[in-house]
Amino acid sequence: MRRIKRKLLSHDPQRLAILSRLRAIARRLGPNDTLLFFDIKPVAVKAYGGRLYSSAKRLVLERRQKTRGFFYLFLCYDLRSGRVHWAFLPGKSAKYVCQFMRRVRHWYPDREIWIALDQDRAHPRKCRQTRRTMRELKFHWISLPKVRIPANVNTKSG
Repeated sequence: MRRIKRKLLSHDPQRLAILSRLRAIARRLGPNDTLLFFDIKPVAVKAYGGRLYSSAKRLVLERRQKTRGFFYLFLCYDLRSGRVHWAFLPGKSAKYVCQFMRRVRHWYPDREIWIALDQDRAHPRKCRQTRRTMRELKFHWISLPKVRIPANVNTKSG
């Protein structure tokens, strides 16, 4: 059996309190309630080139490739079912967060929804437009604090 090594563990002093709060919410969920974890990840589009005919066993790409742009992967993980919903959107502004939240409501039309998310500028803690949309959709949200990574932690191990 292969062990999975955790690459990053939060060193936030509030970590245990946050986990305790999330566990308490998860325990109180009714049969019609759903707890979702939400995040956005940028995906860089790079020009890797077309065909390459080479006898080299391993292709080595240039380290500093020109980025052609970004698109964003929006994800939400359903704690109860383990299901992941996702969408690719062209930006991560409040407009796109609201668009994704409307999709979430479409995926869970009759559910009471709790969403755990970080404190990006487009999220409800900092953005009036997202807050208004999430209230319209009758979502509850839990804002998690930013994760601070100490300078001496190597995140590229693995």
